[in-house]
Amino acid sequence: MTPVCKSSMKEKPICLDELEKIMTETKTSLAGFIYRMVKQPEITEDIFQETWLNVVRHLDSYDRNQPFKPWLFRIARNLSINHLNRQKRREKKEQSLGDIYPTHSLNPGELQADEERLMRCLEEIPSRFREVIRLRFFEEMSFEDISTVLNVPVGTVYSRSNRGLKHLRKRWEKVK
Repeated sequence: MTPVCKSSMKEKPICLDELEKIMTETKTSLAGFIYRMVKQPEITEDIFQETWLNVVRHLDSYDRNQPFKPWLFRIARNLSINHLNRQKRREKKEQSLGDIYPTHSLNPGELQADEERLMRCLEEIPSRFREVIRLRFFEEMSFEDISTVLNVPVGTVYSRSNRGLKHLRKRWEKVK
């Protein structure tokens, strides 16, 4: 079998056989590097795979005069940092209804009254915010899933959730 190669006019070709050999040689160290950054086995595997997809996708931009391993690890590092930044933004934007609706010290009668109050307040906020809050907190959907359901960008879902919770908080305070 002849090696399948991908090349550009400026550079010597890198064969897929060569990539497979490099992947085998670097699998443990690359996965360990990624894991030490993200500290989650499932995410490590995802980023590992995404790293190799990017390597194949951007092979034409690799300078064969430079060592391959640092280029590979830079791709993995960038993907890991992107993941961590997205995770930080997501955690920062996520809020819980507990901020508005504390249930820790209520007896059953108070809890039912507060649930009714919450539902009334929820009905009073604009529908674009209400639907995000319902999907997020009552259906326990992720922001990404809500984005798919509503066919809007994830950033829009974050924004609507944040604004919806602010509206809900204001209504809650007025109804006391």
